[in-house]
Order: sequence, then structure tokens, then C-alpha cells
Amino acid sequence: MATDWDEHTKRRARVGFGRAEKITWAIMHLMLKLFPTAMVKALLRDLTVLDVDEVVKRMSPGDLDFIKRLILTSQSGSGFMNDIEHSVDNLAAITKPVLVMFSPNDKTVSPKNAYRVASEVATCELYEVPSDTHLIWIGKSAKDVWQKRLAFLRA
Repeated sequence: MATDWDEHTKRRARVGFGRAEKITWAIMHLMLKLFPTAMVKALLRDLTVLDVDEVVKRMSPGDLDFIKRLILTSQSGSGFMNDIEHSVDNLAAITKPVLVMFSPNDKTVSPKNAYRVASEVATCELYEVPSDTHLIWIGKSAKDVWQKRLAFLRA
């Protein structure tokens, strides 16, 4: 992230994904098998500022399957703990082209991160994705996100 995580999120992360990480994921995998819809909604509560029930109603079966696979195959390891403690200082030193895509409805990574990068990196292209959640690569905007990435990489 381009901005610091809030202390509440850091505390939650340290408890759930520090030493207890393997237990946390085992519980999440079990809950997904027993209560798949409830588990998807629980995850989405951290990924969107919108009403979770409405977001789920708009999702395709493929989107819901993607989220279930995401939960089943995710493992944070030390990466997430490193992320929450990491601080970004000198973004202005970045000179290569940068594409920052974000959703205004993202609860996990606030849009202020995207705006910070865009304001400090001269070569930044900012792309707002009309996605319901942090997961901009699924949903009705998925094809646009894919095309935007391809166009950026080809340029």
C-alpha cells in the first residue's frame, strides 16, 4: 500500500495472521466447506464498502466460484505481516510508467492509495474501475480491467 495501514487492521492481522496463521486458514477452509455463502459474505465484508448482500446478488456463479477458490488456495505466510508493517516513502523517485487501477468501493485498500501514487509519480496513469469490491479482476468490469492492462503493457 502507498499509505500506512490503520492500527485496528494491524492488530487484527497480527492476531489472525501472525503465529495463528495456519489455524486461521484451516478454520476459514472448514467454514467455507460447511457454510460457503456465509464465508464468502464474511470475506466480502472486508473487501467492499457496499452492502454485501447486494454485491453477492450481482455476482455471477463464476465470480462466486472464484472467491471460493481464492479462499481455498490462499495462504498469507509472512507476506501479509510484512505488508502491514511496510512504509512507502519516496514515490517521486519512480520514473517508469505506472498503471494504478482501483475501485472506489474497495474497503481493503482505500482509494487514497491510488490518489497518492498518482499525485507523486509523474508517469502514473490512474484507472478507476467501477467494481463493487477490491477484487477488480472479477465482475462486470473484468474484461475492461484485462484490456486496460494489456493496452498499458503494449504501450
